[in-house]
Amino acid sequence: MNVGEKMHEVQIENYNVKNFSTPFVIAEIGANHNGDIERAKKLIKLAKEAGANAVKFQSWSKNSLFSKIVYENNKELEKELDEWSLSYDDLLLLKKFCDECNILFGCTPSTVEDIQFLVREVDTSYIKIASCDIDNKPLIETAAKTGKPVIISGGMATIDELTTAVEIFEKENNGNLIVLHAVSLYPPDDSKINLMTIDFLRDLFNCPVGYSDHSLGISIPLAAVARGAAVLEKHFTLDKTMYGWDHRVSADFNDLKTLVTESERITKAVGQYTRRLSNEEVEKRKIMRRSLVAKNKIIKGQIIKKDDLSFKRPGTGLNLSFVDIIIDSKAKRDIEADQLILFKDIDFQ
Repeated sequence: MNVGEKMHEVQIENYNVKNFSTPFVIAEIGANHNGDIERAKKLIKLAKEAGANAVKFQSWSKNSLFSKIVYENNKELEKELDEWSLSYDDLLLLKKFCDECNILFGCTPSTVEDIQFLVREVDTSYIKIASCDIDNKPLIETAAKTGKPVIISGGMATIDELTTAVEIFEKENNGNLIVLHAVSLYPPDDSKINLMTIDFLRDLFNCPVGYSDHSLGISIPLAAVARGAAVLEKHFTLDKTMYGWDHRVSADFNDLKTLVTESERITKAVGQYTRRLSNEEVEKRKIMRRSLVAKNKIIKGQIIKKDDLSFKRPGTGLNLSFVDIIIDSKAKRDIEADQLILFKDIDFQ
C-alpha cells in the first residue's frame, strides 16, 4: 500500500480517482470565457490537447450569487455577472462540445435547481461544491442524494464544517465523495498554503483527497502531487493578462500541459512506503561498489594484515563486510598488487 493510502476510490466515468495515483486533472474554466461561448469552446479543446481529464464551469446568475445590496455599491460587478454568466442552454451546448472533444464536463452549481438541471438534463460527470458553500446544507444534501461523484473544496472551512459536510454523504450512503484542500486567496502567500493539510484530510476522511490551486504558476500543485493528491484543480485561461476574476492565477496551455506530464512523472517517482531496490540498481553494484584488493603484492603463505588491503571498484569481488574475516588469514597463493582478493585465495585455518 502507498503512503497513507486509504482503501477507497471514486469512479468518475472511466477514471479511478484515488490517493497516490496519477491525479485527475481538472481545468477550471469557471468564468475565464468572459461570457464568450466560442472562447469557452476553445478552452475546452485546448484543455483536452494539454491532457486534462476534465473541464469545469460554474452555474450562477446575477440573481443567484449576490443580493441587491452588493450591486448598489458595485455596478461594475453587476455588469460582469450579466456578461459572464452561463445560461442553462449554454451549459447544455458546452457539455455536448465536451462530449465531442472526449473530455469530461463538470460544473459548480449555485442553487438546488442548478444541481437538478445538471444531473437530469446535462448529465454532468461530476458536481463541484465551491468553498463558499461548505456550510450550505441544502445544496450539499441535494448533491449527495444524486449519487453523482461530488467534489467539495474546503477553502475557508473549519475541520468541523468539513466533517459536517462529509457526514452528509455518509448519511446518504454516497461513497462518491472527493475532498479538496484549498486556500481561498487569489493568490495566497506560499506560507499560507500548507500542503500538509492534504495528508491531514486523507488521514481524517475515508475518501480521495486532492488540491484546488489558486497560486501563481504550477510549482505548488506539482508539490501537491508528491503529497499524494488524487485530484488537481487549476484555473485555465487563454491569456493570464486578460481582464477578469481568475486569469492571473490560472494556467495557460503550456502550464497545463506541463502540469499533466510532470504529475505523471512525480506519481511514478513517489513510489511506495518501503525501501526496495530495482533489479537495475542491484546490477549497478557490480560497477559502482568497491571490493577488497591487495594494496601491495601479497606472498603465498603471508598473514594478511589491514595494511595489505585496499578498497576499489568493481564490486564483483569480496565486499567490505569481509574485512575482519580476511585480516589475520593466510594467503594460498601470490596475489599481485591491485588485484581482487577472492575466497579461493584465502586459507582461514
